[in-house]
Amino acid sequence: MTEIKQTSNKEAEDRQKRIGLWAAGIFTVLAAAFAVISIYAVIVMQHGRFYLEDAVLMPTTIVGVALSILSYFLIRRGRYQVGVELLFINMMVLPIIATLLVDNFEVIAASYIAIFAPIMFIWVLPRASRRRAAIVIALVVSAMIGIDNNILVRLLTYDDPAQAEAASSRVTLFSISSTR
Repeated sequence: MTEIKQTSNKEAEDRQKRIGLWAAGIFTVLAAAFAVISIYAVIVMQHGRFYLEDAVLMPTTIVGVALSILSYFLIRRGRYQVGVELLFINMMVLPIIATLLVDNFEVIAASYIAIFAPIMFIWVLPRASRRRAAIVIALVVSAMIGIDNNILVRLLTYDDPAQAEAASSRVTLFSISSTR
């Protein structure tokens, strides 16, 4: 009886490790694709000129690739929980940074989160990590809503139109329009 239980647990751990490795590989490829697109945009489309969002997003995507590769190797070496949690946090950070810097990016970032967060939550993250993951998902969604609605400007200005215009102009210094 004990041998059957140990064999069953070993098979479940192996399956979970395979799923985690696949997820890390997929997110590594996605992050690499984002990095390549970012580099292509600067070199080819912008003729080597870096704008504010490029100066932030390009290193962020490269760090994302590095963290995805690191999580792959952590999972492979038996540090499953650390590896998948690192992968999950890495996956949740990039959409927030992109939403802060690029106008009209909320739908793409929200779609990214809506597709990949449930996959990570259901199939990849261990049960022990799911409560923290749910809190992170809620914080990310709240941040996306806050960024989309310019809540920071409203909190600072108390809905005074004159102050809102001044604060909004300061905020748009950090949020570069995609129509240059």
